[in-house]
Amino acid sequence: MKKLITWLLLTAVLLAGMGTLTGCQKNDEEEEPEEEIHVYDAGEFTTNVQGDNSIVLRSALKIDVAKESLMTKLEERGYVAQNVIVYQLRQLTEETVKKQDIQITLGASICGALNEAFETEDFKGVYFSQFVYS
Repeated sequence: MKKLITWLLLTAVLLAGMGTLTGCQKNDEEEEPEEEIHVYDAGEFTTNVQGDNSIVLRSALKIDVAKESLMTKLEERGYVAQNVIVYQLRQLTEETVKKQDIQITLGASICGALNEAFETEDFKGVYFSQFVYS
């Protein structure tokens, strides 16, 4: 019985040591800080779709931004972001608006265009709180 207890204790100590050696247990100092995300309210947009001026698209967007400095730039130059968004919305056709995944693909497209326009990679996502066409 003593041998069994000794063996179990020895095994537990060895396994705990292996976890520390292999990096399975992280120290507080080693943990990466969680990325802080800021949300920019881009506002509401009403545009026509390409090729058919009778179809109107109404949308409202929020954008995830990784840096506070970019939020400041957006507050100062929000018109640039709005211009990029309107351009992307006006590229849509009736066929693309009706696709099931349009919000995902359009969000990625807008995010990429914003990153290009502001020469950054700190725009992290675009989300629609409204997306209606009629």
